Amino acid sequence: MAILTKDYVAEAKQTEMDSCPSDAREAYNEYLTLLSGEADLLSSHPHIPSEDEVILEGFLNGLAGDVTTTAVQEQEINVWFQQVRARWSDIQTARAELTTVIGRDIDSSKAKFSE
Repeated sequence: MAILTKDYVAEAKQTEMDSCPSDAREAYNEYLTLLSGEADLLSSHPHIPSEDEVILEGFLNGLAGDVTTTAVQEQEINVWFQQVRARWSDIQTARAELTTVIGRDIDSSKAKFSE
């Protein structure tokens, strides 16, 4: 998903925006910046051990008296997931703002042409 998002952002940045109103360009660039950040965050995903890895690591750590390793990994994954959810919320807000700005600009253009 991260690679697809990065590819999308790279393609989207190629879009010619010179004739667009500045507020639309700013909203579009903000949206793309947030998507790029989300892609970076997705690609930094902590390792999720397989079932076999968990069993083996738990067994070996248990022999050594350490029973916290799995809990630490779970915390790392939960923190990462919360970051992803927060970024996704920001992206949805930026997308809504972009849609509003573009709609407002289109309405403004229609009004100019109908005069």
